[in-house]
Amino acid sequence: MSATTTVAPAEQRPQLPDNVAVYRDDGPLAQAIGRALGPNVPVPAMALLVLGAGAILALAALADSDASLGLTAAGVAFLLLTFGITNVRYPKASFHWAVPSLVRVGEYATLAWLAGTADALPAAFALMAALTFRHYDLVYRLRHRAEIPPRWLTLLAAGWDGRVIIAWLLLALGALPAAMYVWAGLLGAVSVAETVASWRRFERSRATAGEFDELEGEGE
Repeated sequence: MSATTTVAPAEQRPQLPDNVAVYRDDGPLAQAIGRALGPNVPVPAMALLVLGAGAILALAALADSDASLGLTAAGVAFLLLTFGITNVRYPKASFHWAVPSLVRVGEYATLAWLAGTADALPAAFALMAALTFRHYDLVYRLRHRAEIPPRWLTLLAAGWDGRVIIAWLLLALGALPAAMYVWAGLLGAVSVAETVASWRRFERSRATAGEFDELEGEGE
């Protein structure tokens, strides 16, 4: 008997997460800002994203490592406001691809700028390496398995908003670069370990499903 493939009706299929929302990697604060201000600010989402990322790049270029603690705080607050508002507001579909990229530009530029004011750029690069792995995992876990990381890992990662706040607090406390190295190491180790474990579970479940299908085929 030839095998046939049955496709479940659309209403029975699991609904996939919004890929733009997953790739943005928003934390609780950005989500709260989006809910509170998003519907009430009559500025296009793309304009806010470009404005937020552009402001950080301009501050980093003009103030460089001489930026005061107050100026860095203002830059972080502006990024939180502009990017946070867009949590619930996307540009038109043809520009959806640019949303995660602009969020990454804003986040990574902020981390590098804050670290640079404390002569801690290598620590920022270490943290960005750990974050690059996380964001790679977000994309391919959703693309190939229709899944997102577990909630505890998402909370540990803190979202881009939480990370720029933590980086500023470490700067204010004079804890850079040491604390950022520790942060990068812990986040990287936990992310890699959980990702490897989850992919191994996924492959085992596929193998088990394949053995079951073979047994069913033999019984026909």
